[in-house]
Amino acid sequence: MWALHKTQSFAHYLSATFGRSFTEIPKFERIYIAECETGDAVKGVIGSEVARWWAVDESGLSEIDVEAIDFRTQGDFFCTPVLKFLRQGSAVAVGERLGPAVACRKVGKFNQESDQPLVDMKTVWVYSS
Repeated sequence: MWALHKTQSFAHYLSATFGRSFTEIPKFERIYIAECETGDAVKGVIGSEVARWWAVDESGLSEIDVEAIDFRTQGDFFCTPVLKFLRQGSAVAVGERLGPAVACRKVGKFNQESDQPLVDMKTVWVYSS
């Protein structure tokens, strides 16, 4: 998502995922990624217990310790959105919290043998106002 959010294709992704157009496309300062430990990846339920955190920004991807996430907003979006995921076997649930009223949950499968490791992804719920 880091590379995608800098392109015009991100507008298409947002409208396809959230079912509406946005007046402006975000310029994220960084994206936080949380690997969660509990939930049900098949149903798209992701718990709040986090095993590891990463941050991705202009300097790349790095594992971090998170004490507090800054939820400043820029229009509809957070400056530092959070992506959460839960993997249980080959089942994967991904949560995107891009803004206060821009969030979704997707489920799919992890395929280590593929060029695209997340396959058969489908959206199971969307929150967008």
